[in-house]
Amino acid sequence: MKKKLFIHYDPKGDLLEIRFGKPTESYYEDMGDDVFQRRDQKTKEITGYAFFNVKMSEIFH
Repeated sequence: MKKKLFIHYDPKGDLLEIRFGKPTESYYEDMGDDVFQRRDQKTKEITGYAFFNVKMSEIFH
């Protein structure tokens, strides 16, 4: 089954969020360097990522 990819960027908060599939009850795990992994509350499956301070990040330059 294919999942839709949702991408949202908030320029005011400098936050890039990427989510796979429909929203579910989730939580974020801090991976360091302003990167967070989104996990489904029940299945623990990775359902997305959040990146803070994208404009300042060396990853995106």
